[in-house]
Amino acid sequence: MRILVLEDELSPRGGQELSLVSVCEALSRRGHEIILLYKSGGSLEARYRAFCSRLIRAGAYSIDHRNFSGSVAGFFGALARSCAARPGLIYANQYQDSLLAGCVSFFCGAPFVCHLRIPSPKRFCNQHRLGLSMVNRLIVISKNMRSDWERHASLRGRLELVYNGIDAGIYPFSDDPRPARRRLGIPEGATVIMYAGRVHPLKGVDMLADTFMELKMRIPNLFLVVVGREFDIRDFISDLKALLEKRGFADSALWIPHTDDMPGLYAASDLAVLPSRWPEPFGRTLIESMACGTPSIGSDAGGIPEVLTGEFRKFVFPAGDTRALTALVERAIGWRQSDPKLGRRARAHVERNFSLEKTVDGVEAVFRKAGGR
Repeated sequence: MRILVLEDELSPRGGQELSLVSVCEALSRRGHEIILLYKSGGSLEARYRAFCSRLIRAGAYSIDHRNFSGSVAGFFGALARSCAARPGLIYANQYQDSLLAGCVSFFCGAPFVCHLRIPSPKRFCNQHRLGLSMVNRLIVISKNMRSDWERHASLRGRLELVYNGIDAGIYPFSDDPRPARRRLGIPEGATVIMYAGRVHPLKGVDMLADTFMELKMRIPNLFLVVVGREFDIRDFISDLKALLEKRGFADSALWIPHTDDMPGLYAASDLAVLPSRWPEPFGRTLIESMACGTPSIGSDAGGIPEVLTGEFRKFVFPAGDTRALTALVERAIGWRQSDPKLGRRARAHVERNFSLEKTVDGVEAVFRKAGGR
């Protein structure tokens, strides 16, 4: 199948971009031809070039009234180049790109599949409404997300559930945190809790900081690692750092804006925490951490409880409840001594339920249902 894939930018801002490149890479290994349409480059470009038959730079995916003539030229240029590629299926990674994807689908007579990775908006603008009217199937990444998107009556009956998955080989299991801690400058005897993602109040990072400061009084070797950049709110990280400094805990925290070695950070940690107040569509960092043998704690917001199932349901706490989060972290933090096989069971949980191969099987099934050729 010749698949035209639409992506916005080729930088790994979060799980959305990483999930798409992994799925496309796996589809290519299964014999599908991948043609990538993108707007701006980034560090993932070399990875795409290794398996895509062609990369096409797009000027615009929609019409911007603030730059009407430029966006019209960019849109129709991208439409012409996309149609010239003669795709057998169009695959968009977000609904915001649906207008161009839908137009390519219409002119090429090829089905259009859209992967939905964020909660639905309250209402669509006219361009998105038109684009989504031409979609054959939409992929959602959790049951919670499907319920959210079903509020739009016009999309009901076209939503297909496919959970995110990862290549566990990229996230190797580790039961010894000391080597990773040495590389990061973290004391080998520390007890480490970490957060990875966008640093924003809706992600509950301030709750985790409060939990850390309270537990630090009872667990002197406790250490906090936060990986990610601020999003929308300026000085949020600075304010959190100042709070820790005021309490005398600044030397027990590590702030990392970005790293390409997430497995090393998971390996260095005793717990990974996703304390979102926001309804997470899935929670990719949960399965990344668990694949590395580091148990994850998450709030009950969005799709997180669909990831932390079975015995791992005990690692879910009520969203927004800092006291419950603190109590849960305190109970779970000593698992290396009380339940040393927990890390291996965490990895097995990911391999069994959230493998990349299982995800690609699901995506291929949706492509066939949509009529891909």
